[in-house]
Amino acid sequence: QRTDNVMTLAMSLLQPLPWFDCARSYGLSEKFVGEYLRENCVGKDYVYVSSKWGYTYVADWNVELEEDAPHEVKDHSVEVRLVW
Repeated sequence: QRTDNVMTLAMSLLQPLPWFDCARSYGLSEKFVGEYLRENCVGKDYVYVSSKWGYTYVADWNVELEEDAPHEVKDHSVEVRLVW
């Protein structure tokens, strides 16, 4: 519910064309934004969504990680790009 509230507010404030910067390295932002847009029938002409590739979020929502533990793993190889 909290995600829906934030998305509804953002859609109303970010006019004329809302832009959401998502990426798997931001946790579940692609999932949250995608679900909201589908459930609210927001068409591609009414929103701009960008993302990144080659990042895997691994922090499992932990704010404090062990020393030198990454919150994301980067792999910008061609093989990873072709999977997306």
